[in-house]
Amino acid sequence: LYELPYDPDPWLPVFALSAMGAVAVSIVFYLLRRRWPALLACWVYYVVTLSPVLGIAQSGPQLVADRYSYLSCLSWALLVAGLFFSRHKKSFPVSAVAAGTLCVLGFLTWRQIGVWRDTRTFWQYVLAVGPTSSLAHYNFGTTLEAEGRETEAIELYERAVALNPTNAPAHHNLARLLARNGRQEEAIRHYRLALEINPKDADTHNNLGLLLAIRGDTQAALDELRKAVQIDPSYARAYFNLGTI
Repeated sequence: LYELPYDPDPWLPVFALSAMGAVAVSIVFYLLRRRWPALLACWVYYVVTLSPVLGIAQSGPQLVADRYSYLSCLSWALLVAGLFFSRHKKSFPVSAVAAGTLCVLGFLTWRQIGVWRDTRTFWQYVLAVGPTSSLAHYNFGTTLEAEGRETEAIELYERAVALNPTNAPAHHNLARLLARNGRQEEAIRHYRLALEINPKDADTHNNLGLLLAIRGDTQAALDELRKAVQIDPSYARAYFNLGTI
């Protein structure tokens, strides 16, 4: 998974060059359609199959993902197979190249399987591939938090919000762990940042209300808890906290 850039402006030249490259390839394959019609056919299949995940209708936090290539690249595999089975004077070199390619792909597949051994190995791999991914830091943080490694989880959440200040779940989890470790002022600040991004999060309002009550700011605490139950009228814990305060 390759996350959408928080600030897309530096990426605009890359997007423009990619678009120009795609247009250039389309023109070349179209001009060669009579001599090598298979190239244009494979290209059209590739573009049509890939088009739903080009971001025209964005779904999810990813810019691109490895899985996008599974179906769209079938045409190129078919093209290579067609070249392999076509009559060729130098069949042995072609077979040797094909066998070598299969061995390399088999080895890469074996390596990739290890990435999916468990949640920890997966997010470690994502961080290695995309070290600027806020989402990867956040998810690896949740994994370490579940293992009881709160100090490391805090560091990952801090990195997540530094990379993407609009990552509300990372702000929320960071605030929760900071509060648990006695860093109440920092926790309140991150809860408020989370609410600036997502003001409809009842859980964040509830947690912020509790921290404000501990600090002695009763009225502000009641305001936050009332917002929590307004957002989610079935939020029993917020009702309980509201009644207690």
